[in-house]
Amino acid sequence: MFVNTPRDADGRRPVWRPSRSGRCGAGRESATAVDGRKPASEVLLITKHEAAGLMAVSARTLDRLVSRGEFPAPIRLGGMRRWNRADLEQWIADGCKPVRRT
Repeated sequence: MFVNTPRDADGRRPVWRPSRSGRCGAGRESATAVDGRKPASEVLLITKHEAAGLMAVSARTLDRLVSRGEFPAPIRLGGMRRWNRADLEQWIADGCKPVRRT
């Protein structure tokens, strides 16, 4: 039950309708987020979940690959772990060769 839902001039509650194009987010003018953040393609450092998404694996699988030396190690910034997006894209383009730490 919608107690505080605003009503239109006829006293009816609004009804959800899909967009005219049938796609979510259709008609957006630019790739920049509403809150002013840069698009993902322009971000230099990415999180574990973004790196996992780039590889189409889970975050846990990414952790395993890093610990086995099969994925580039992250950059540590305080308590955060981030990956350089350009380095990962180059590593993928080079065939995802295992990275061994010495």
